[in-house]
Amino acid sequence: GSGEAWSSDGKLSFVPLGLTIMENGLVKDDRKLVVLLLSKGWVNEYGLDYSKISSELWEKEDWNSFVCKYSELNSPSKINIENNLIPVYKDLGSPYAKLEAIPKKPNQVIVSSEKLNGIKSKGSKKNKKEIQHRIFELEVDSFIDVGLLNIKGDGLHLKKSALGSKIVYPFFDLKGDDYIVKDYSQTMKVFANESRIGLYQKSTRSSMLLNNFLVNKVHDFINSRD
Repeated sequence: GSGEAWSSDGKLSFVPLGLTIMENGLVKDDRKLVVLLLSKGWVNEYGLDYSKISSELWEKEDWNSFVCKYSELNSPSKINIENNLIPVYKDLGSPYAKLEAIPKKPNQVIVSSEKLNGIKSKGSKKNKKEIQHRIFELEVDSFIDVGLLNIKGDGLHLKKSALGSKIVYPFFDLKGDDYIVKDYSQTMKVFANESRIGLYQKSTRSSMLLNNFLVNKVHDFINSRD
């Protein structure tokens, strides 16, 4: 496990341990995750409290399904993600200043966000804020496996080079008090908040936000991209 993965209230920690399977001394193309969920108080002055430690074994399919569930939850796209295949959108940018000026088309989604425009208000040291409307147009019959994409705050990205990437599946622009929540499994809920994946453990009623760096490190490992 590595990366900063503690929640803001320190109640839950997510520690992924990568397993690479071997057979007859040879490494197989078979990777798994042992996911440790550590509740508040799992370590104290007496040592470890195992009642506050739980673990789950995740296959590649489990992890990719988890990323797809979060992506579907956190996107204005209304297309269901099936077989871990992500529908591809083309980023058209923000050519319109007003939402009502954007021509309505069936195969597009719009992500509205509040941005600083670099212009300071008169008599104020703060920059003005404006609403930007970013348009994404669906590329019909175009899909890409989620294992080939990176998870970032504004969407799923296709890596073009070591220096850049492009959004192929957009996310909402959520603020600090905005939450979208959905059941993921019998033990957990998944939620979106502050441009990160959130986990809620039902048994302990504890939650946490995963660090995007850690998420992509796990995503690379389980999909044999490292």
